Amino acid sequence: MEDAVFEFLAEREQHLLERRGLRYDEIRAVMPELKASLKPYEVLKKAEALSKARTAGDFEGLAILFKRVRTSRRTSSGQTKPRADLPRSGGVAGTRRTHVARRGRAAVVEIRPALEREQFLEAMNQLADLRAPVDKFFVDVP
Repeated sequence: MEDAVFEFLAEREQHLLERRGLRYDEIRAVMPELKASLKPYEVLKKAEALSKARTAGDFEGLAILFKRVRTSRRTSSGQTKPRADLPRSGGVAGTRRTHVARRGRAAVVEIRPALEREQFLEAMNQLADLRAPVDKFFVDVP
């Protein structure tokens, strides 16, 4: 019964956001998977930030970044690999992978204050800075 209540509240939130002019895919992208963790004001702010980010020039780069990372973690059956199962390699590829991982961890540290201030657009813009090292990794690693 409790799940049904949270599902109902999530559907109402989605409806209200659509009436405010936000796109369905933007709303779905920021809705929590676990409806019991729904925070309506936070969902609104994230959806608005995503809507603004879509009009920015580097949004496509951010979308490509997430797609590349997500795709690199997929198995042939379409399942997502746990981080511990990702291949590790030495040599140049391993060095590049380590560099990208370090840059990713540093980005999380840099982005956290923006998230805590609920500056979601700023956080997305900071994430866009990762595109160059991730692109280089995927181009240079066989």
